[in-house]
Amino acid sequence: MISILKNKKGDDKMPIFLFVMGMIIVCLAVLALFVYNHYKFESEIYDSSFLDSVFYKETQMKGYSKLIVEKTIISSYSQMIIKEGQGIFTISDVNEKYIDLVREEIKLESRKYQFEDQILDELKNKMLNGNFEVKIEQGKIMVDFGEFSIISALEDKDKKEIMKAVYNPKILVMTNLTEFGLEDFGTIGGVWNQCKSVIKTDEMQKCFNDKLINFEAKVNELDGKKSVSLNTKMKFLIGNELKNIEIKGIL
Repeated sequence: MISILKNKKGDDKMPIFLFVMGMIIVCLAVLALFVYNHYKFESEIYDSSFLDSVFYKETQMKGYSKLIVEKTIISSYSQMIIKEGQGIFTISDVNEKYIDLVREEIKLESRKYQFEDQILDELKNKMLNGNFEVKIEQGKIMVDFGEFSIISALEDKDKKEIMKAVYNPKILVMTNLTEFGLEDFGTIGGVWNQCKSVIKTDEMQKCFNDKLINFEAKVNELDGKKSVSLNTKMKFLIGNELKNIEIKGIL
């Protein structure tokens, strides 16, 4: 026996009401799930090593650039003295000439390194092509390699990219010649001009020693001429030999 039940008056609106309420509940549930998953996803991002790789690459770039720059500062300093001789004391654009040597040495030194990482290889290419700036002022040296774009992507279990971080650090190496136990050539030239007019040998030697704290000066006189020898107090690895850097001049 089949019974047909009829709604009472007004009951025909009940299914519509229930349908609307059901849709609202479903939408709220979906929204709550989205918010929960979004919050959970963001938490996992900050708790993971997603961004660590970006900063690690920046650290690598800064480390390699600093290593190369510091090595070339020393080798270029020694070459400058060999190339210019006593002219070191009198050349007006001596620091500019030193900057040119530093640039060339950075190009040569960078050839010794091989990188598998693309961003490190990009840094090397900038060095090889001379796409960087070198400045020197009162012994402070700055080498600016410019900005780089470091990209790190986060993938899901299906290897689909779901988030990407783009970081643009500026790779800049700043150092000071005095920290290496040296003096910039402009300062040395200035001291030469101040001390060369001192008549007595011992007083001239004292003048150089007082004004160039990273060098040990010796002044000798023979046949009416004074020879000046400035030796660094520290030793440096030049080629395969650990030795002092010496600057000589005759007055």
